[in-house]
Amino acid sequence: VIRRKSYYDNLTKDIKIGQEIRVFHLTEWILSQYNKYMEKFTDTTSKIYKYNQNVKLWIAVSDTIKLIVTYGYLVYAVIAKDISVGVFTMLLSAITHFNNTMNQIITEAMDLSRYRAYYQAFLRYVNPTKNMLWGEKTVESNTQYKIEFCNVSFKYPGQEEYVIRNFSTTILPNTKVSLVGKNGAGKSTIIKLLMGLYGTYEGEIKLNGINIKEYNEEQYRNIFATIFQDYNLYAFSLRENITMSYSEKVTDDQILRAMEAVRFDKKVTSLRNGLDTQIFKLFDQSGIELSGGEGQKVGIIRAMMKNSPVFILDEPTAALDPKAEYEIYRSFDQIVKNKTVVYISHRLASTKLCNKIIVMDHGSVIEEGTHEELLCKKGVYATMYMTQSQLYQKG
Repeated sequence: VIRRKSYYDNLTKDIKIGQEIRVFHLTEWILSQYNKYMEKFTDTTSKIYKYNQNVKLWIAVSDTIKLIVTYGYLVYAVIAKDISVGVFTMLLSAITHFNNTMNQIITEAMDLSRYRAYYQAFLRYVNPTKNMLWGEKTVESNTQYKIEFCNVSFKYPGQEEYVIRNFSTTILPNTKVSLVGKNGAGKSTIIKLLMGLYGTYEGEIKLNGINIKEYNEEQYRNIFATIFQDYNLYAFSLRENITMSYSEKVTDDQILRAMEAVRFDKKVTSLRNGLDTQIFKLFDQSGIELSGGEGQKVGIIRAMMKNSPVFILDEPTAALDPKAEYEIYRSFDQIVKNKTVVYISHRLASTKLCNKIIVMDHGSVIEEGTHEELLCKKGVYATMYMTQSQLYQKG
């Protein structure tokens, strides 16, 4: 409830969606959703506070009765000369101190009880259950990597239908592979399985003949430079968005060369602060808002700076027009010519650059081969290519 309330609260402050809020008249709807979860939050917390207040009331009443009885007995003892005034003062001070200490312990215990639910949620957040149990086998560096999918099937938790069915293929070292198919064919899911993001699947995924689950997780993922379809930009500088955690290994010259390859260099030279320009206006009013295509170019450059032996580009140019898409693929192909590259797209701009094309439908491989071989088969790929060919005639 708190996360949902916070989400709708943040929507009212996000400048990126301001235009949609205005065009689609979302103000009242967002506020109504916020108020709905605010009421649920208030209802839940008020019950907790009401319970605590009732407990505190009973403690206060019992405290008062206890003190009246205790003080009354001590006064009677002094009058009856059973204890001296000095002993009375000492006992009164000790009882008061003990009572205050007990009240403090009870209050702390109540607070711990109240926050226990929040703390359990926090523990689940900072210690998530791993999707896959990894091993400790070392991934050899400076080597060739052969990737194999062996009868891999996968369905999402709680669902009966498989999104990947008996998927089998081999990606040889230093080859360019294009994974194509309609939206929903399972292309992105295959890549997430390869990256070990989904661990519960049937079959095997192998790297150089060894099940990927046997490798050290960090070492395994280091061999991949992946741009996911749902990439992110951050409220950092342009340079920081590109270099990320490996900033010390990257020079500005390397960044600029990569920018030239994806036709982003002119954009940067037009900026007053160049690579130090802030993305978004969250912390700097002079920051920039990138278009979808520009953001995707930043994502591609980010992958290039990681300089891993295997590149995976999941719909990295979906926001670009077909001609610009093909030109970027061609330039990128020249830069990574000695590396393994997997292109994923439902558009076919990358296929002519690839040694192998894998056509997917409903989670399975239905065709496999080179561009020329698949055209000769006159199957699904040939139909897709002829349908889209008018978009790539100039390419």
